[in-house]
Amino acid sequence: MNPSIMNSHKVSVIMPAYNAQNFIKQSILSVINQTYTNIELVIVNDGSTDNTADVIMDCEKMYPDKILFVNKSINEGTAKTINIAMEYASGEYLSWLSADDLYSEKMVESSVDFLLKHPEFDACYSLSAVIDEKNNILGFEKRSEEYINTMLSGDSTPLYKRMIEISNFFHGCSVLGKRTNFLEVGGFNPAFRYAHDYDFWLRFAAITNIGFINEYNVYGRTYPTQISRQGHNEKDAVLVWSNFKDNKQLYEKLMKKAGHKDYIESVHLGFINRISYYHHNKEELLTVLNEYKKFIETLSI
Repeated sequence: MNPSIMNSHKVSVIMPAYNAQNFIKQSILSVINQTYTNIELVIVNDGSTDNTADVIMDCEKMYPDKILFVNKSINEGTAKTINIAMEYASGEYLSWLSADDLYSEKMVESSVDFLLKHPEFDACYSLSAVIDEKNNILGFEKRSEEYINTMLSGDSTPLYKRMIEISNFFHGCSVLGKRTNFLEVGGFNPAFRYAHDYDFWLRFAAITNIGFINEYNVYGRTYPTQISRQGHNEKDAVLVWSNFKDNKQLYEKLMKKAGHKDYIESVHLGFINRISYYHHNKEELLTVLNEYKKFIETLSI
């Protein structure tokens, strides 16, 4: 595709940042050094207590035409910070990169190219690899050959099915889509401190046609002090899905995309799958059972 045509579509990359001084410069440079050039990077500092703001300001001085920096003095959490970043974003397309993760140099180019070639999709996602604190690759996201072939054929049913039956099925930072779709979802819900991303992507998937790129475009970092490593995410994810099922209008949209025909049967299947999935995790299993009990009680009224 003609590079001038591709680069005519502005992309906003949003980056929430909290106490990310050790990694954020690498994350910023992975956006700045994209092969796709028509990019704005909106960074919102969420009241960091380390030198994160100083690192961002140094980068802003080097790339003033690329970086828009919003500096908050009060820590309000990732969900609210992402919502603020989306308000400042002005691109036709939008993506989100965490302040400790990295993009491959062709992440944006391959995503925009895909969407321009496949107008039936509003967004797309790609595969991810896991890196440690020193950027060593620890592993690659794996998908079955059947899943990949089905997704590449243009049928995204397997993605929606996995999302509604078990959990999120992509790295959120690998998603790039139309900014209008991001805004239509209504933002991230701060009520879910740890699994707000899963909550958002469930609502996003219900109203958005999501395609798949069979490339490793994101390097997700893992380290001991990371919030997602502190044991709260899975329990919160159960509550997110249980809350989502109560929004029948959105739930039914996603369940039909997943190939489900009956609401009650779909919810039962979701709970049963989660009982099996979490059967070795006491807190998560108890959460699933408690939410399932509440659901069953509503059926008997």
